[in-house]
Amino acid sequence: MILQNLLLVLPAGVLSTITKIARTKLNEETVKYISENGMYHFTSNEETANKIIESGNIRPSKSAIVSYGIPAAFLFAGLPDKDNYLKNLAGGSWNNLLLHPEQILYAVKIDAKENELSNYKMRLQDGVIIAEGGAIIKPEQCSVKEVVIDYLSDKTGKKVLQLRERTKEEMEKDNDIIMMGDTPVHFPGGKIHKYTPSKECLEAIEREKQRLGYISSLGLVSTILDVVGIENRESINAIKNVANKVKNLFARLKNGDIKLLGEAKDKKQAEISELKVLNPDEEKLTKLSNIVNGISNGTLKNTRPISTKTYQKSILEFNKQGIYQKDLAKTFNELLNSSFYQYAKKKENSINQNLIYKSKTHGINHSRKVAILCSEILQSTGINFDEKMVDILMTASYYHDIGRIADIGPHALNSVRKLKNVDLTFENGEKYSENDRNILYALVDCHEGKDSEIDKKLEKYNISEEDKTKVKFYAEVLRDADALDRARISTSFLMDLNPQYLKLNESKKLINFSFDLDNISNLIPTKDLMSLDVMHNKEKSFLDSLKVETNPQAALNKFNSQEQTQEKDSIDRI
Repeated sequence: MILQNLLLVLPAGVLSTITKIARTKLNEETVKYISENGMYHFTSNEETANKIIESGNIRPSKSAIVSYGIPAAFLFAGLPDKDNYLKNLAGGSWNNLLLHPEQILYAVKIDAKENELSNYKMRLQDGVIIAEGGAIIKPEQCSVKEVVIDYLSDKTGKKVLQLRERTKEEMEKDNDIIMMGDTPVHFPGGKIHKYTPSKECLEAIEREKQRLGYISSLGLVSTILDVVGIENRESINAIKNVANKVKNLFARLKNGDIKLLGEAKDKKQAEISELKVLNPDEEKLTKLSNIVNGISNGTLKNTRPISTKTYQKSILEFNKQGIYQKDLAKTFNELLNSSFYQYAKKKENSINQNLIYKSKTHGINHSRKVAILCSEILQSTGINFDEKMVDILMTASYYHDIGRIADIGPHALNSVRKLKNVDLTFENGEKYSENDRNILYALVDCHEGKDSEIDKKLEKYNISEEDKTKVKFYAEVLRDADALDRARISTSFLMDLNPQYLKLNESKKLINFSFDLDNISNLIPTKDLMSLDVMHNKEKSFLDSLKVETNPQAALNKFNSQEQTQEKDSIDRI
C-alpha cells in the first residue's frame, strides 16, 4: 500500500502524530528562502538569546513529547506567520500574542548560507526547521531580534496580523524608567523594553479572538491554568519571579535604596548621582557588587581573551558537551554563602604568610585566588563538607608554591620539603597526624607534573587504598584551581590558561569566572576578597546587591561580554 493510501485509512490522531514526526531534507526552495530570510529560534528572554549566540550552540529540546523521542533544536524559516507561531509556541498565556499583544518576543536570527543547511530537516506538518541533536551556529552569523505582533500589509496589500522585528528607532526609545502613577522611578538593571500596539492592531486582535472563539477573560483563565500547571508548569516560577521582583522593588523603595525622581515635567528622565544598596558597614561587599555588576553589564571591560583561538575553540567544544560557563554574579553569590569559602577565610588567618613565595605571579594573591577557586569547585560539585579534607586542601592552596625559587621551573617537591618543617594544625586546634601530613604532601606534589604520575605519587606518600579515591579527587580540585588561575598570566592575544588541562566538569564551567576573578582582584585587594562577610540580613543575598548602576550614563558604553552560562535556552513547545 502506498503511503498516500495508508494515510487515508489511519485515525486522525495517528495521522496527526505521523505528520508531526515526519521530516524530510530541505528542498531547494526552502534553502533559498532561508538564505534570504534567515532562521529564527525563539528564546525565553534577551539574556538567554545572547548566551546562545556566544556559546555557538542551540541545545536540543529535552521534552520527549515535543521531539517524539528525537532530541532536536527547532527553528522557523524566516519569521513565522501568526498561525504557525500560535500553534507551536503559544501553549500558555505568557507567549500568546493574542492574549498579551504588548509582549516582546526574543529570538536568535541565524543568517545561514545555502551550503551550511545540509544537516537541517523540515517537519512536513508545518515546515518547522529541525536540527536533530541540536544546532551548532556561528556567532558572527547570528543576532538577537525583538519580535512583536502588528497589523500590517502583506505581499498582496491586504492588512493582516503578523509578526515583525522591532525597529532600531523603537529600541532606542527604551529606557530604565518605570512609572508609578505620575512618578517616574529609576529601575536598576538595564533598559526596560516596551511595546505598545497601535489601536488598529488591538482592534484586529479582538476580531481575531472572536473568530477563533476566544471567550472573554480567557487571558485570566489561561494564566490561572498556567499557575496550576495544566498548560505550562514553568509559569509558576515565572509568576513567582515577577511577584518577587515587585516585592523587592517596593522593599528597596521603602528602604531608600532606589530614589524616586520626583515630579518630572514631560516625563523627562532626571539624573541620579548615586544609589546605595548596602549598609555603610558593608563597604567591601558594596564595592564588589558594583564591580561584578559592571563586568556583567559591560560597563567595566572584562579581561577574557575572547579573540584567541584557544578560548573560542575550548568554549565551543565544552558547549557541545553540555558544559556551559557559569554566570559571574550567581557564582559569587554561591561562593560567598558556601561553607568552603567560609573555611578558606578562617585558614587565611592561621597560615604563616612569611612562608609564601614573594612574587607578583606566584605570591599570596595567587594563593588566595586558588583557595577561592577550590571553594567554588567544591561547592559546585555538591560534595559533602569534610572538615579535615577541606582544611588540608586550603592549607595546600596557600602553601603549594612555597618551594619556588623562581616563577618558572619545578618546585612541588621543594614545597613538600619545606612543609615538613611547618607546624600544622586544624582550625579546631588539633595537630595534623602523620596521615594528614602525607595527604597534604601528596596534594602539593600532585599539583605539578603529568596526570599519569598522580597514582605513583599517592603510593609514594603511603596513601591508603581507602583514601586514594578521595585524595585523588582533592588533588584534581587543587590542580584545576591552580590551572584556572593562569588567567592572571593570559592576555587578550595569548591564553596561557589551557582548558584541556582541566579535569573536573565543574572546573571547566569556571573559565570565564577565573578571568573575571583576576580582573576583580586588580580592583579589590585579594585580602579584602578573603574577608567578605555573608550578608547579615539572611533575607538578602549577594545577588540583591547587584544590577544597580551607580552611573546610569555608563550603561551606554557596553561591551559585547555576556556570560556564557546557558540556562534554559528556548521555549520548548515546538
